Amino acid sequence: MALRQELRARLTGGGGDDPIFLADLTRWYQRMALLGMMPPALEGLALPEVYRALGLPIWMVARLWSESLPGMEVSLEEDEFQRTRRVETASGPLIWQWERAPRTEWQQTHLPIAGPADLPAAVLWARAMRWELDTTGLTELDASIGSDGLLAIELPPRPIMRLGRELIGWDRLEELLEEPAMGMILAALDEPLQEAATALAQLAGSLQSSPDGLTSATVTAPFFDRYLAPSYRSTTCELREYHKVLQVSVHGDCADLAAPALEAGIATLAGVAPAEAGPSLGRRSAQLGEGITLWGGIDGGWLSPTVPVTSFEDGVRRAAADAAGHRGIVLGLAGTLPSDMDLDRLRAIPELIRSI
Repeated sequence: MALRQELRARLTGGGGDDPIFLADLTRWYQRMALLGMMPPALEGLALPEVYRALGLPIWMVARLWSESLPGMEVSLEEDEFQRTRRVETASGPLIWQWERAPRTEWQQTHLPIAGPADLPAAVLWARAMRWELDTTGLTELDASIGSDGLLAIELPPRPIMRLGRELIGWDRLEELLEEPAMGMILAALDEPLQEAATALAQLAGSLQSSPDGLTSATVTAPFFDRYLAPSYRSTTCELREYHKVLQVSVHGDCADLAAPALEAGIATLAGVAPAEAGPSLGRRSAQLGEGITLWGGIDGGWLSPTVPVTSFEDGVRRAAADAAGHRGIVLGLAGTLPSDMDLDRLRAIPELIRSI
């Protein structure tokens, strides 16, 4: 089976059971480009060419949406180190702020919802919010990948994840969830998300990717069942009509979320960390009947030169041995990839996997 077909099959619940490696370098590439820290050997290369230079299959995600607020006044002020976004509503303003220091990434420093008093404005914002789609350049992007890898279509994030991450903050979210306005906000945000999913499902390709970054630190199994599963089920049911599947990004091993994700119709959890305790990924995949693909298992931190090379090699071989015989595992990198990533180690991973 050709590489592209095998990768697609493995991420959609089929294919063989030999260990296979697919790295997602998207976030690392964006960070290195933003900070002007791209390794000299990769300087000036587009992401598909970076993969080719490293001898790796290509993984690309196309983001074709942007937030639109018809009828609302939106202002954005930005300089090199500060950015402020202000949305005027009939119930008052909502304000987002970000800051950055030299050679660092943007960090959000002000959230628009501080308490119940801000919820009426948030309801109006959510009811006005739409996702505007633009597929310009998609055909050319797919052609640039060719048979060397896969192109996934990214969906907007789930409403509850947006609230926790960029509007309220996880520390305040729980105390506000029982407010009646919160149900209105979640429902209002989910409607345009499902509309976008349906529209994007009509494009070429088998995979839609949800950039939710689920982590057991903030998303427990009961929380998932109440606030995420209904939205995911709506999407996965719609995608089946178009013969598409849904992948969701995670942080950590997310051991408690794999079974609920499978029940919600999710095909792949991406970025799964090696299990530090309890069942290994291979055993967990078997317990799940290989019904959901766990993509990860190799700690991205092992690619730092500060980690002994023997520890890196042993870790990759353990992950490969654990994945052998499980079509429900695609080996990949988990966690934040280090800025000082050793490219030779990255290049060596496929051969280390084959050596088991």
